[in-house]
This record gives sequence, C-alpha cells and structure tokens, in this order.
Amino acid sequence: MEISGAIDLAGRHLQKLNGDRPLTRESIVTETLKHGSWSPTSIMPSDFCYNRTNAGARLAKYRVFLMVDPDMHNGLYRYVGRNYAYSGQVIARPQAAPASPVQSLTSPPQPHPNIESNSTIGKLWKSSDEKEWRNALGRYWQHPSVIRNLEVETFMANLDLQEVRKYDSQQWYEFLEKYFTWKFKGNYLPQKLNYLGKNGSEQLTRIKERLFALDELELADIRSCIDLVRSPQIKGLQYPGASGLLAVLFPNWFGTADRFVVESLRDIESLPERDRVRAMNPKNQKERDAILLIEIMRRKAKQLNNWFSNNEWTPRKVDMILWTAREFRECL
Repeated sequence: MEISGAIDLAGRHLQKLNGDRPLTRESIVTETLKHGSWSPTSIMPSDFCYNRTNAGARLAKYRVFLMVDPDMHNGLYRYVGRNYAYSGQVIARPQAAPASPVQSLTSPPQPHPNIESNSTIGKLWKSSDEKEWRNALGRYWQHPSVIRNLEVETFMANLDLQEVRKYDSQQWYEFLEKYFTWKFKGNYLPQKLNYLGKNGSEQLTRIKERLFALDELELADIRSCIDLVRSPQIKGLQYPGASGLLAVLFPNWFGTADRFVVESLRDIESLPERDRVRAMNPKNQKERDAILLIEIMRRKAKQLNNWFSNNEWTPRKVDMILWTAREFRECL
C-alpha cells in the first residue's frame, strides 16, 4: 500500500473516532504507520490538503484533509475524504518561503437574502446526503473564533457529564464561569460575569442537583428545563444563554436558541415555521421563540438519524451548523 492510501485509511478511521474534533498531525502519522513501514518524517498530512499546497503536495485526487487555520500551520486537520468539493482559498507555502494566499479555485457567489436557490443552508436542510451534513458540521471547527478558542471549544464539545455531576460547589461555579466566558463576548462579558457572581453558592448547587436528577420525560419538557436555569435561577442567563448551557450539558436534547440560529433558519424557505421564525426578534427572544427553535433542532436531528440510520445527530450539532451557516453560506 502506498502512503496516499494509508493516510486516507488513517484519516477516515481517526475522524470516525474523534467525531467533529480536529485531528492532530501526530495522531495521523501514528495511525498511518500501522499500514506500512515508512519513515515517520515521510508522512506529511499537509501534502494531502485541499486548502494548503507546498512543494510536496500530492495530486488533487489524493487529497483528503482540510487544514484547520492553514495560515498558522497549527498541525490540526479535518478528514473530508477524496473528491471533496472544496472552493475556498488555498494557502501556498513553498519550501523556505512564507505562506501566501493563492487565488480561490472558484469565486463563491454572494448569497441573496430570502431566495432559496442562493441559500445553501436551505439546500442543505433538504439534503439527505450525510457527507454534505458532515462537511457542514466540520466547518464549525474552521470558524476563526472557534480556532482561537479551540481548547475550550473542545472541552465543551466533549464534556464528561459524569465528571460534572461530581463537581463540588466551587468546581460547579468555576465551570459556569468558564461557560459564561465562552458564551458571552465583548462588552457583554463583564456584565454577565458580574451577574454570575451575584448567584448564591447554595442556589447554584441546588440547580446542579436538579439538573442531574432530570429523567428523559423531564428533559423532553423544554419550557421546564429552560426555566430551571434561566434568570433569576442562574442570574445572567436569558433564553440564548440558558439554552446554550442545556445544549452543552444535554446535547441529545437541546440546541442553542440564539440569534445566529434565527438568522440561518430565516433563509430556509422549506421550513414550515419560517414565518414564525422571521417574526422573531433575534436579540430579544421570548419563551415561545426559544421553545420553537429547540423543537425545530430536535426534529431535524431525529430526521437526520432516520435518514442515515444512526444516532449521531443531535440538536446541539444542528445548532452548530446553523451557527456557522450565517458566515459560510457560500461554502456549505
């Protein structure tokens, strides 16, 4: 077997194990060496990337990876397989030369609002092609803000619920502080952290205990779960923040009901609730809005699992795709 075949097998296997998380260069090299006796230094994942080219780059037919943030060359990759329809920028890095952008392979069209033919999230929403959905989900990990905060993003995406269950009051507060810092940005963050600090330790501990006592019937009740964590229960959390916390803790049941999800859903003409979504104020959601958004994400996750005969798709993953779609509509 040639290196090109081995690295394809290695990438496919590792991405299946890692889910949506990026792959490290070291893990790809280690896994590739299981299929042959090459020198480790001869295995260069960057030679097999769609969005980066260098002196040793392979022919297009052998490319299987997207490099996460190719400008920084941070050694993180996402396996997308051969014949991937990539139309973004390609970073060229000849030997002993700095990285420079190569002209895009194609010029992505500018999306026109409210027209389904130009709304790729609208096309994706109707697609029963699992690869298209996986590619769309993978773009979450390519978003600049996700790359900048990759450590906390990975932590939130792989939260060990049993470990969180064991947290004492101080650890639980520190977790919430980490969540607030991840969720809220800019001028909002100091104010939100100030609100968090006004929560009593006993109150927060009671909420944690109630959260981890929820059974499936109770988790199905969107309104009750949101009310359990939304201010004044946890001061600083309104509907987007409350649903986001539930999505991190219970991704099989919840997605984040924030303004970016609203903006993306508005582009989907085939969505039965589109008029109701378009009537929402994305920056000032009401209870009925948050409930509807979560219901839509639950329904889509269930549909995807039925289409693809698995249980991998969750409301949280649907929310990640919708969150990213607002900026990558032309790339989905």
